[in-house]
Amino acid sequence: MVRPGRSLCAQAGGLPPRPLSPGACLLEFPSMAGTKSSALLLAAAAVVAAVVGAAASLASSRASGAWQVAVRRQLEQADAIRAGLDELYLKEAPQALAVAAARWRAEELATAGAGLAEPDRVAVQAEAAKEVALADRLAAGGSPLATSAGYLTSAGLDTGRRLAELRGSAKVGPPVPPRWQAVGDRTAHRAIALMAATIPVGAAFACGALSGVFPARRRRLLASGAACLATAVAGALFAMVVL
Repeated sequence: MVRPGRSLCAQAGGLPPRPLSPGACLLEFPSMAGTKSSALLLAAAAVVAAVVGAAASLASSRASGAWQVAVRRQLEQADAIRAGLDELYLKEAPQALAVAAARWRAEELATAGAGLAEPDRVAVQAEAAKEVALADRLAAGGSPLATSAGYLTSAGLDTGRRLAELRGSAKVGPPVPPRWQAVGDRTAHRAIALMAATIPVGAAFACGALSGVFPARRRRLLASGAACLATAVAGALFAMVVL
């Protein structure tokens, strides 16, 4: 390498340095402009990579948190639905069926006894009264399915209506908001887009590093690195604003 401040001719011929005269060999000094440009490109690429990487990591963490909330809400809803089924079919339905069966027997006995003569009519009506009393006793302090006549239909007990009321009440808890899963999906897409934006940042860093190794192509490499860096910044802004 030619040392700055020494004659090219003197160093090439192995002779001691001599003062330069007009028109003699020129001195070679290192170019500082290209070095500064390469350093600035490398520093800018490092800063952009750090910022975009941090934003991608934060978006990924938020997506994971939203998905976890959605899973917890789904589990809560599943528990609430199971609680409603247990409340209906394990507690309310057996009592309501017993009350309904007693009332139906009372009605059938009363209908059958109306066309009978004494003393059979009195005996049948007495049995009907016993069934009515049994139904009242079973329904005392019972659930609405057992006490309200609105749940009785020609086909039997309207358990579907009662289950819908239980699910809509406070016993089964709040419904699952699907927006949590949508938030997680949207934030995950943003994180993926931000991670993709780091690819041109790496290309810009490579261009900046190679510009110091190949001085003849430094200008082209610096221009390419600046273009890659601008692409990365535009992609990151698009991911943060649009997605």
